[in-house]
Amino acid sequence: MPAIFPRLGEPAPAFEFTEVMGPDGAAARLSDFTPESLRGKVVVLDFFATWCAPCVAAIPHTNALLDTTKDLPVVHLSVVEEDKATLRKFLANHPYKSMIAFDKEKRTTANYFIRALPFVVIIDREGRIARFTAPSQVTREMLQAAAGPGFIGVPIRSLIPRRMR
Repeated sequence: MPAIFPRLGEPAPAFEFTEVMGPDGAAARLSDFTPESLRGKVVVLDFFATWCAPCVAAIPHTNALLDTTKDLPVVHLSVVEEDKATLRKFLANHPYKSMIAFDKEKRTTANYFIRALPFVVIIDREGRIARFTAPSQVTREMLQAAAGPGFIGVPIRSLIPRRMR
C-alpha cells in the first residue's frame, strides 16, 4: 500500500490485473498504457460493484460514453472485487461495455484508497492522476483533456496567449 493518498498530477499507483473480462485481453497493467509501452492511453479506473445501486445506475452513462469516445486513446477498466460467476449473472441483465478487471486480492482498491463506491480515477497518458470523480460525471471533455492538447481538436499554438507567441 502506498504511504500517501494518490494526488492529482502525481504518478498513479501501479496496478496489475491478471484477469480481465472483455475484448482486449486477459491481463492489464498500468505500464501497458503509459508512454513506456508506446501506447500512451488515458486509463479510466471505475471502481464498481454489482450490489452498488449508484454503480448500476451509472452503467447507461458509461456505455454511452464508451460509444462516443471510441476515437480517443482511452481504455476503461471497471474494477470489481466480485467473482466471475456473480458478474456473469449480473451482466446477463445489465449489458455493460466496459472491460472488467478483477481485483480479488483488493490490492488496487487499497493502493487507490477506495473507501466508497462508485469511484473513478482518470489517469492521463503520462501515467499521472488527472481526476477523481463519479462515473456519471465523466465526460468526453475530461478524457480529451487527459489525452492532451493534440486530442482535443485544438492546435497547441492556439493554446498559447497571443502576447506570448
